[in-house]
Amino acid sequence: MSPQLELYVLPWGIYPRRVLLYLSEKGLESSPAIKITPVSNTGTIMEAPGKPPGSVPILRLPDGTFIKQSVAILEYLEDLCDNPDPAQDWQIQLAKSAINKTSMRGETSKEKARTREILALADEASSQFGFACHKGTALFVPIEQTNALTAKLALEYCKKNLKLLEENYFAEDARLGDGSQLTIAHCVLYSMLQFSKELYGIDVLSEPELPALRSFYEMFKKRDFARIGEFQYPEEIKKLACQWLPVE
Repeated sequence: MSPQLELYVLPWGIYPRRVLLYLSEKGLESSPAIKITPVSNTGTIMEAPGKPPGSVPILRLPDGTFIKQSVAILEYLEDLCDNPDPAQDWQIQLAKSAINKTSMRGETSKEKARTREILALADEASSQFGFACHKGTALFVPIEQTNALTAKLALEYCKKNLKLLEENYFAEDARLGDGSQLTIAHCVLYSMLQFSKELYGIDVLSEPELPALRSFYEMFKKRDFARIGEFQYPEEIKKLACQWLPVE
């Protein structure tokens, strides 16, 4: 079967990594229905044959249209696995090829609502951390206006969302720590936690009141695709990303 979907990614990027983690957890990373195309990153432009303008991830559909937001891509792929169109053979084959047959959004309405809650907080924390990076690191000094105080405030809001996740979800659910009930929300969260620590040198889980999130991070980082060596982050980018501007 020729690929019906093409996923454009920058493998170490925070948003593409969400989708790559999901594909690994779902057991779809080698599905013949999906072609994964890494992009070349030349400055602020990401290029690959057939890729439309814009940041990644981007998913090309069989009709030539695109999905350009990571959460929407995760939802679309999970929809295909949960309810493939019986008139589309490639969708049926995609669903069958998934090793993990359980829904990564939850089986019941209550479980799905809980996943959406965690996803919303994890996505917001990711946006806040990304904003802090843009405003507070040497990496972005040449290309946009920076402000160390703004970055500090954004990081504080990011950590506030992590505390909400700790108190309202992770501390009360031991299954999250052993990986037995991973969802698309956990792929989104882990991508941010790994990205912040490994590329930008910030351990957002350093506060002692986040033990359950720390356990989750330590569990997830041992999983096959979550293992990452420093070499996978471009050294020239990492060197600048770790330089946080001082608050004067």
